Amino acid sequence: MKKTELVHLHALLVLLSERVVDQGIVDRSYFEPYAELDVTPVSFRARRDRHEEAVLLLAALLAAAVSDEYEPPPDVETIRTESDSTPSSHSSAPSS
Repeated sequence: MKKTELVHLHALLVLLSERVVDQGIVDRSYFEPYAELDVTPVSFRARRDRHEEAVLLLAALLAAAVSDEYEPPPDVETIRTESDSTPSSHSSAPSS
C-alpha cells in the first residue's frame, strides 16, 4: 500500500474511532495507546512505517471495542507478531 493510501486509511480509522466514542461504546481514554504513538493522519512528515504502526494499533483497538470476544492487544509488536504468524487468505483479484 502506498503512503498516501495508508494515510487515507489512517484518517478513516480516526473518524471511525471518534464515532465509537461519540456513541458511548468506549471512553476517549480507551484510545490512549494510539494517542501515545503521536502520529495522526495529518502527520505528513511521519514515515510510512509510523503510519502503518498507528493504523495497525487503531484497527486492533477498534476491533476490540466493538467485539465481545476480542481483547485489545498490549502493543503494536503483538499485532505484528500475530499477523505474521497467521496464514494469509488474500484473493488474487486484479487491482484497479
